[in-house]
Amino acid sequence: MRAISLFLMLSLIAFYIEGIYTVFADDYRYDGKHAVGAISFPPYALYIGIEHAYRSATIPPNTEQEFRACMNVVRSRSGATRGVAQNYCECRVFDKAGKCDLKL
Repeated sequence: MRAISLFLMLSLIAFYIEGIYTVFADDYRYDGKHAVGAISFPPYALYIGIEHAYRSATIPPNTEQEFRACMNVVRSRSGATRGVAQNYCECRVFDKAGKCDLKL
């Protein structure tokens, strides 16, 4: 029982640290307001850490690179905000069923 508690505690600490790091390192998905939220509200940083770990485990690296390339192109050519570009690129890159109908 003690080993399980220790494992859960270490996992939560690792996800929290990963969340804080991701907020500051990933400028494609997060900006300043996310950083303030993650520092002032620790469960938000924990959520981001778990979300990032899940995304890293389920999305192949080449798809993530395709997403980042899409973000660079959309933001440089259209001048779209980060949120609009993120929604567009996630729809285009991750929607393999062809149901994405977003236009810029």
